[in-house]
Amino acid sequence: MGKIQINTIENIQPIDAKQFIRLVTAASQGISVESVKKQEQEPSRKYMRDGVTILSQALAIDKKTVYGWGDNINYVGMPGHHKLALGYAKAANVHNNFAVSIMEELYSAPEISGGEFLEELFGLSSLSKRQCLKAASRPDFRFQCKKILAHVLQINERTVDAWGSDMYFEAMPEKYGIILGYALIAVKSPIIAEFNGVA
Repeated sequence: MGKIQINTIENIQPIDAKQFIRLVTAASQGISVESVKKQEQEPSRKYMRDGVTILSQALAIDKKTVYGWGDNINYVGMPGHHKLALGYAKAANVHNNFAVSIMEELYSAPEISGGEFLEELFGLSSLSKRQCLKAASRPDFRFQCKKILAHVLQINERTVDAWGSDMYFEAMPEKYGIILGYALIAVKSPIIAEFNGVA
């Protein structure tokens, strides 16, 4: 019976907007990424509009926000947390599994709270109330929760610590919810964590 090993959660690298747009475009059109790269050399207005749609759908944000990141396919103004979300979306294979619904603007990006992420990761939702209380009352439980969130979100543990005094971290900024949503999909299969006495 071991503790959760956060190093078993793959260290996902953030990816830029252009790379994610390529992946979704290739999957939705049934063409190679190399073919999409050729389209990027002289991108049409449709390709540019499609790029905005892809990012707004995948990140659950307004198209105006995407346009504000720049007027070319590099979107250099895109914040780092969105790049990390795209990295997890890629790891979760969203670009292949949901390309058509993203392009048709029917996709709902997964957004969850820190507490929901941890409950799912630890498998607490499938336990009895007594088992949950037993797991959560362990002295190192919150410490492990904090470490996992910091690792997955690639931020400082002190930042996570400031979000609350229990495993729900209710003061977590909303911008991290989509990262956790994609991270959960990416790590859920196979389950990468074994919890002390819970799994």
